Amino acid sequence: MFDKLLVTIGKQSLTLLLQLLGLAQDQATQEQQNLQTTIITNTQLALQNLTYGLAAAYDQRVDILARLTILQASVDAIPVTPQLAADPVILPTIPPTGYGGASVLDVWAAELGADGLLASDLLEQAGHLAATNIASRGLVVGNSNYFHLSGADIASIPSRITDTSPPTVSAANILLDDTRATWLDREWTITGGWLLDTAVDLYYYRDNPSGNDCRWYCVVDQEWFVRLKAVSTGTSASLVLPPLWPGLELVTLGTPVAIDTGLTITEPMDGVVITITDEPSRLVFFTFDDVNSYRNLGALSFFSDNGDQEPFQPLGFTSAIYCAKTMNHAAGVKLRTSGGVSGTITPWTITAA
Repeated sequence: MFDKLLVTIGKQSLTLLLQLLGLAQDQATQEQQNLQTTIITNTQLALQNLTYGLAAAYDQRVDILARLTILQASVDAIPVTPQLAADPVILPTIPPTGYGGASVLDVWAAELGADGLLASDLLEQAGHLAATNIASRGLVVGNSNYFHLSGADIASIPSRITDTSPPTVSAANILLDDTRATWLDREWTITGGWLLDTAVDLYYYRDNPSGNDCRWYCVVDQEWFVRLKAVSTGTSASLVLPPLWPGLELVTLGTPVAIDTGLTITEPMDGVVITITDEPSRLVFFTFDDVNSYRNLGALSFFSDNGDQEPFQPLGFTSAIYCAKTMNHAAGVKLRTSGGVSGTITPWTITAA
């Protein structure tokens, strides 16, 4: 009796288990079908997208092919044989697309800019400007190299500028009491006189060919003029310029002073010689062949007879020359160094020119 009951319960359990397995399989099948439907739907939407779908990709392909066709036509119009110096210039007979017309003449007759200038006008003006500036620097035809043409902007002027030429002056005619203005006015007399452009400290005069505001600048600045006057009049040029090391035979060395972390030397000088004999091992350095230049070694600053400091100059090499940068002669120098730096600082003055 009990055995029959166990068999009956086992059969019922097996039947229930099979039913559950069937339900699970049906659920998995439904989920798989839903996933397939979602993938197909999303793929269809992507292919139909107006921005990056198949139709959009086709349109882009058509546009690219059209652009390549235009580019190929432009490339085909370029001469394939090399241009030799003795041969005439060979230009394409059909201009590339977008360059002004269907023929070469159409291109040069194209209007450029708001002033109605033709491309041929601009080409002529550009060539004239180039020739005039070359001439004004004396590189080709031997004219004076004291002048530069300015203000002739071919992109904005309304007419041609082919009727101006550089002034002619001679530095040999500079007199002892001349200034730049008196010399220029006498050598090249023009209506209105020479004017000073204070922004660049150069004199110029206006030349107005065809109504254009062209300016011829005299590039001789005051320092150059003083030197030209010295040659013309046989005098010495008295210029206030920073000193330069003229060579050991032309300087007088002062008394070496031991370097300290802070040091001031007050005496007339043109510069100093720095000699480093020992430096801290912690300092970073760069090697220039067989000599070292150290970072954060220290710095020095010359001061004037009015007690004003000029911008500092950093120390670097273990043996180096320093000159005053913003004065003709210095009244002294101040020095600072990192701790552990040893050596000497020696003032020097120029004794002969």
